[in-house]
Amino acid sequence: MFVDQSVPRISKEYERFAFAREKKRQVVQLIQACIDASDLPATLDPAVAFRAFSVGLIGVAVMRLSDRLQPGENADDLATDVLNVTLAGLRSGVTLKSKSSVDCPLEEHAADEKAS
Repeated sequence: MFVDQSVPRISKEYERFAFAREKKRQVVQLIQACIDASDLPATLDPAVAFRAFSVGLIGVAVMRLSDRLQPGENADDLATDVLNVTLAGLRSGVTLKSKSSVDCPLEEHAADEKAS
């Protein structure tokens, strides 16, 4: 859905992507639970961690869908490696520079439109 040009942009079809927003919130909550359980550093922003996981997995998906994997490479194994390496990096306490948000700025816009 992120690289397929036939999928509408979220900004154009905001209401149709409620399931994706809800799944993102659930995963961010799971990451927060890992932080709360001290399995991940307390300084970690769970939304940024979600983004780190998702961009890695989207990269594997794009490689698979565009037929860019080498003969004998397994996309599922590569995705597992991406998750394990990302998790190890996050557990190390590495300082992340990126910023992210659980909430989509379009949610405020949609709420304003409904109130009008």
